[in-house]
Amino acid sequence: MSRLLRTGLNAGEAAPMAVVGGEGVYFHLSDGRKLIDGSNTGGGLGHRHPAMVEAIRRAADTPVVNEGWTWVGREQAADDLMVTAFKGEDDWVGAVRFCISGSEANDMALSLCQALTQRPALATRERAYHGITGLSRSMTVQPQWHGGLAVHAGGSKLPAPMAPVRILPAPDGAIYGAPANNTPPSEYLADATRLLSDTAATIIDYTQGGIY
Repeated sequence: MSRLLRTGLNAGEAAPMAVVGGEGVYFHLSDGRKLIDGSNTGGGLGHRHPAMVEAIRRAADTPVVNEGWTWVGREQAADDLMVTAFKGEDDWVGAVRFCISGSEANDMALSLCQALTQRPALATRERAYHGITGLSRSMTVQPQWHGGLAVHAGGSKLPAPMAPVRILPAPDGAIYGAPANNTPPSEYLADATRLLSDTAATIIDYTQGGIY
Protein backbone atom coordinates (compact mmCIF):
# COMPACT_ATOMS: atom_id res chain seq x y z
CA MET A 1 0.00 0.00 0.00
CA SER A 2 1.50 3.33 -1.04
CA ARG A 3 2.08 5.91 1.69
CA LEU A 4 1.58 8.71 -0.84
CA LEU A 5 -1.10 11.19 0.20
CA ARG A 6 -3.32 11.24 -2.85
CA THR A 7 -4.83 14.50 -4.07
CA GLY A 8 -6.29 13.29 -7.35
CA LEU A 9 -9.27 14.90 -9.07
CA ASN A 10 -10.75 11.61 -10.29
CA ALA A 11 -14.40 11.18 -9.35
CA GLY A 12 -16.03 7.84 -8.56
CA GLU A 13 -15.04 4.72 -6.69
CA ALA A 14 -12.64 3.17 -9.21
CA ALA A 15 -8.94 3.15 -8.38
CA PRO A 16 -6.92 5.67 -10.39
CA MET A 17 -5.09 4.32 -13.42
CA ALA A 18 -1.39 3.62 -12.84
CA VAL A 19 0.90 5.42 -15.29
CA VAL A 20 4.23 3.65 -15.85
CA GLY A 21 5.57 5.69 -18.75
CA GLY A 22 4.76 8.02 -21.58
CA GLU A 23 5.85 9.31 -24.96
CA GLY A 24 4.53 12.13 -27.10
CA VAL A 25 0.80 12.55 -26.45
CA TYR A 26 0.44 9.14 -24.78
CA PHE A 27 0.50 7.81 -21.23
CA HIS A 28 1.57 4.17 -20.90
CA LEU A 29 -0.55 2.34 -18.29
CA SER A 30 0.43 -0.58 -16.09
CA ASP A 31 -2.06 -2.86 -17.86
CA GLY A 32 -0.35 -2.32 -21.22
CA ARG A 33 -2.76 0.22 -22.66
CA LYS A 34 -1.79 3.59 -24.14
CA LEU A 35 -3.98 6.57 -23.28
CA ILE A 36 -3.98 10.01 -24.89
CA ASP A 37 -2.96 12.60 -22.30
CA GLY A 38 -5.44 15.45 -22.68
CA SER A 39 -4.03 17.39 -19.72
CA ASN A 40 -1.21 19.92 -19.53
CA THR A 41 1.19 17.61 -17.70
CA GLY A 42 3.45 16.74 -20.63
CA GLY A 43 4.37 20.29 -21.52
CA GLY A 44 4.12 21.88 -24.92
CA LEU A 45 6.28 19.24 -26.63
CA GLY A 46 4.72 16.13 -25.06
CA HIS A 47 6.22 13.41 -22.91
CA ARG A 48 9.93 12.53 -23.30
CA HIS A 49 10.50 14.86 -26.23
CA PRO A 50 14.23 14.67 -27.09
CA ALA A 51 14.68 18.45 -26.87
CA MET A 52 13.11 18.55 -23.39
CA VAL A 53 15.12 15.54 -22.22
CA GLU A 54 18.34 17.13 -23.42
CA ALA A 55 17.51 20.50 -21.80
CA ILE A 56 16.81 18.79 -18.46
CA ARG A 57 20.02 16.77 -18.79
CA ARG A 58 22.03 19.95 -19.39
CA ALA A 59 20.34 21.62 -16.40
CA ALA A 60 21.15 18.63 -14.17
CA ASP A 61 24.81 18.99 -15.16
CA THR A 62 25.03 22.55 -13.81
CA PRO A 63 25.49 23.68 -10.20
CA VAL A 64 22.51 24.15 -7.92
CA VAL A 65 22.77 27.83 -7.02
CA ASN A 66 20.71 29.52 -4.32
CA GLU A 67 18.64 32.60 -5.20
CA GLY A 68 21.00 34.76 -3.15
CA TRP A 69 23.99 33.97 -5.39
CA THR A 70 24.67 35.44 -8.80
CA TRP A 71 24.86 32.71 -11.44
CA VAL A 72 25.50 33.26 -15.13
CA GLY A 73 22.97 30.59 -16.18
CA ARG A 74 20.10 32.30 -14.41
CA GLU A 75 21.14 35.71 -15.75
CA GLN A 76 21.18 34.31 -19.28
CA ALA A 77 17.78 32.64 -18.79
CA ALA A 78 16.29 36.00 -17.77
CA ASP A 79 17.75 37.69 -20.86
CA ASP A 80 16.50 34.87 -23.11
CA LEU A 81 13.01 35.10 -21.63
CA MET A 82 12.91 38.87 -22.20
CA VAL A 83 13.83 38.40 -25.87
CA THR A 84 11.43 35.49 -26.41
CA ALA A 85 8.39 36.80 -24.57
CA PHE A 86 8.72 40.60 -24.52
CA LYS A 87 10.68 41.63 -27.61
CA GLY A 88 9.75 45.17 -28.55
CA GLU A 89 8.10 45.85 -25.18
CA ASP A 90 11.14 47.19 -23.36
CA ASP A 91 9.26 50.35 -22.45
CA TRP A 92 7.35 48.57 -19.65
CA VAL A 93 9.16 45.29 -18.91
CA GLY A 94 11.81 45.89 -16.28
CA ALA A 95 13.12 42.62 -14.91
CA VAL A 96 12.45 38.90 -14.40
CA ARG A 97 11.88 37.01 -11.15
CA PHE A 98 11.89 33.21 -11.27
CA CYS A 99 9.68 31.22 -8.88
CA ILE A 100 9.69 27.56 -7.91
CA SER A 101 5.94 26.98 -8.34
CA GLY A 102 2.79 28.49 -9.78
CA SER A 103 1.46 29.00 -6.25
CA GLU A 104 4.51 31.09 -5.34
CA ALA A 105 4.33 33.13 -8.54
CA ASN A 106 0.63 33.85 -8.07
CA ASP A 107 1.10 34.69 -4.39
CA MET A 108 3.90 37.12 -5.21
CA ALA A 109 1.92 38.81 -8.00
CA LEU A 110 -1.18 39.17 -5.82
CA SER A 111 0.89 40.54 -2.92
CA LEU A 112 2.48 43.09 -5.25
CA CYS A 113 -0.95 44.23 -6.44
CA GLN A 114 -2.13 44.64 -2.85
CA ALA A 115 0.97 46.66 -2.02
CA LEU A 116 0.64 48.94 -5.06
CA THR A 117 -3.10 49.57 -4.65
CA GLN A 118 -3.32 49.33 -0.84
CA ARG A 119 -6.49 47.27 -1.35
CA PRO A 120 -6.87 43.86 0.36
CA ALA A 121 -9.67 42.39 -1.80
CA LEU A 122 -8.90 40.13 -4.76
CA ALA A 123 -11.08 38.66 -7.50
CA THR A 124 -11.20 35.42 -9.46
CA ARG A 125 -13.69 33.35 -11.42
CA GLU A 126 -16.06 30.68 -10.16
CA ARG A 127 -14.43 27.20 -9.97
CA ALA A 128 -10.93 28.74 -10.09
CA TYR A 129 -7.71 26.97 -9.18
CA HIS A 130 -4.64 29.14 -8.61
CA GLY A 131 -2.57 27.26 -6.03
CA ILE A 132 -2.68 25.85 -2.50
CA THR A 133 -0.42 28.20 -0.54
CA GLY A 134 -0.76 31.78 0.65
CA LEU A 135 -3.02 34.15 -1.24
CA SER A 136 -3.19 31.72 -4.15
CA ARG A 137 -4.99 29.26 -1.84
CA SER A 138 -7.61 31.87 -1.02
CA MET A 139 -8.12 32.33 -4.77
CA THR A 140 -8.73 28.61 -5.28
CA VAL A 141 -12.51 28.36 -5.14
CA GLN A 142 -12.94 25.21 -7.26
CA PRO A 143 -14.93 22.76 -5.09
CA GLN A 144 -12.43 19.89 -5.04
CA TRP A 145 -9.48 22.24 -4.47
CA HIS A 146 -11.02 24.77 -2.09
CA GLY A 147 -8.09 24.84 0.31
CA GLY A 148 -9.93 22.80 2.93
CA LEU A 149 -8.10 20.46 5.27
CA ALA A 150 -9.46 16.97 5.96
CA VAL A 151 -10.49 16.31 9.55
CA HIS A 152 -10.54 12.95 11.36
CA ALA A 153 -14.31 13.00 11.89
CA GLY A 154 -14.88 13.32 8.14
CA GLY A 155 -15.28 16.20 5.73
CA SER A 156 -12.99 19.19 5.69
CA LYS A 157 -12.58 22.59 7.27
CA LEU A 158 -11.47 25.77 5.59
CA PRO A 159 -8.56 27.74 7.01
CA ALA A 160 -9.20 31.42 7.55
CA PRO A 161 -9.01 33.35 4.25
CA MET A 162 -5.99 35.57 3.77
CA ALA A 163 -7.95 38.19 1.81
CA PRO A 164 -11.54 39.03 0.86
CA VAL A 165 -12.23 37.23 -2.43
CA ARG A 166 -14.77 38.41 -5.01
CA ILE A 167 -16.01 35.63 -7.32
CA LEU A 168 -17.09 36.27 -10.90
CA PRO A 169 -19.49 33.73 -12.47
CA ALA A 170 -18.11 31.01 -14.72
CA PRO A 171 -18.88 31.11 -18.46
CA ASP A 172 -22.04 29.43 -19.69
CA GLY A 173 -21.43 25.68 -20.09
CA ALA A 174 -18.42 25.60 -17.76
CA ILE A 175 -20.16 23.58 -15.03
CA TYR A 176 -20.77 19.93 -15.87
CA GLY A 177 -24.45 19.01 -15.77
CA ALA A 178 -25.70 22.57 -15.68
CA PRO A 179 -28.31 23.42 -18.32
CA ALA A 180 -27.01 25.58 -21.16
CA ASN A 181 -28.96 28.80 -21.36
CA ASN A 182 -26.67 30.85 -23.63
CA THR A 183 -26.95 33.86 -21.36
CA PRO A 184 -25.08 36.83 -22.91
CA PRO A 185 -21.97 37.89 -20.98
CA SER A 186 -23.53 41.32 -20.52
CA GLU A 187 -26.16 39.65 -18.35
CA TYR A 188 -24.20 37.11 -16.31
CA LEU A 189 -21.43 39.66 -15.74
CA ALA A 190 -23.84 42.50 -14.98
CA ASP A 191 -22.61 42.69 -11.38
CA ALA A 192 -18.90 42.59 -12.30
CA THR A 193 -18.33 46.34 -12.02
CA ARG A 194 -19.58 46.37 -8.43
CA LEU A 195 -17.67 43.19 -7.52
CA LEU A 196 -14.39 44.55 -8.87
CA SER A 197 -14.75 48.14 -7.64
CA ASP A 198 -12.52 47.67 -4.56
CA THR A 199 -10.17 44.91 -5.68
CA ALA A 200 -6.39 45.01 -5.98
CA ALA A 201 -6.26 42.43 -8.79
CA THR A 202 -8.27 39.93 -10.81
CA ILE A 203 -6.70 36.59 -11.67
CA ILE A 204 -8.29 34.33 -14.31
CA ASP A 205 -6.97 30.98 -15.52
CA TYR A 206 -7.11 30.79 -19.31
CA THR A 207 -8.26 27.14 -19.09
CA GLN A 208 -11.36 28.04 -17.09
CA GLY A 209 -14.16 27.73 -19.55
CA GLY A 210 -14.27 24.04 -20.43
CA ILE A 211 -16.65 21.37 -19.15
CA TYR A 212 -15.93 20.43 -15.53
